[in-house]
Amino acid sequence: MIEQTLSANNPLLEDLWAFAKTETLLATFELGLFAAIVQTKTPQTVQDLANQLQVDPYGLKRLLSLLQTWGYVTLNSDRTTVFPTPQTIELLGSATQKAGWLAYATYIRQVQAAWGGLTSTLQHGTPTGSAFSLSEAEARFSHLNEGLRLLHEPLATDLFSVLASYLPAKTAETSLHCVDVGAGSGVWSLPFLKAYPQGSVTFLDYPSVLAQAENSTALAPFKRRMRLISCDFESSSLEWQTETIAPAQVVLIANVLRELSPEAQINLLKKAWQQVEQGGIIVVVEALANDASKPATPLVSTVADLHLLATSFSSTGCLIKTSLVQLCETTFESSGRIDFQWLQSDLFTGQGLSVLMIKRKVFD
Repeated sequence: MIEQTLSANNPLLEDLWAFAKTETLLATFELGLFAAIVQTKTPQTVQDLANQLQVDPYGLKRLLSLLQTWGYVTLNSDRTTVFPTPQTIELLGSATQKAGWLAYATYIRQVQAAWGGLTSTLQHGTPTGSAFSLSEAEARFSHLNEGLRLLHEPLATDLFSVLASYLPAKTAETSLHCVDVGAGSGVWSLPFLKAYPQGSVTFLDYPSVLAQAENSTALAPFKRRMRLISCDFESSSLEWQTETIAPAQVVLIANVLRELSPEAQINLLKKAWQQVEQGGIIVVVEALANDASKPATPLVSTVADLHLLATSFSSTGCLIKTSLVQLCETTFESSGRIDFQWLQSDLFTGQGLSVLMIKRKVFD
């Protein structure tokens, strides 16, 4: 029995040790090893890498041996020279790819502690984040801001292309106004600023997060068309006075609802409805789980579901598609005529995300 348990082919044993793979890859990113390996795309000695990274060469050799078993590098027979594999070059060959994956690794490192509290979360039904104060929540999001920007850039570009047919024609004179709720780094609304030279965006978020957006290099060319307003979305009063903000053709709510209590979700959606003009759209981006009656959810969505429960600041966790529609229907039932539409994107599906577009019809 003991021999069977410790067998190298025992899947449970391999899964229990999966944390070692995560820690190895995180160390590889944090030490700059991946960047150093693909920088020249040519073989390098382990000693040269150790000198370059200022690490112990014997420990580095052990790390590289493990990376070799996963297909990231190839070592020569005496383990003194390391070669990047085609897979590693494909994944990390460009500066943008390296920066994006480093940001992702940083994000994983930052949320590990919350996963460590998963047992308690399941026992008590309260995510780790729920015990945090507002200031701690604000600090968390401002800390993750840059990493999330790099991760979400391709998704934001893809979202804009999917929404293009529902937006006003792009001309030099078109003045589109977008309200970005939980704007973070501004990554979701940046494509709107780029596409509409006369367009504007109102950013709503925590003060420290907005300070980062204000100092963002990516947003610097568009500052005169940006307005930043601090906001507490969980507050019952919701310090967002719609009368002080111009009516919007687009209201973006990306990865926000899952962090809020049910009451705050409804309050936020009502505010969004007041803000969007007739004919405009509200766009909700969320990681959503399928209903129990539907086919099995892809692995990435299933992991995202538990991840959101473990790391969220509310007990909502990952919303179910039908529950999100029901939430919107309940919120907007007396608000006038609306259309719901799920927008399709292979990139979003691959990331376990869904996009619900809510169109406010024009009254006759």
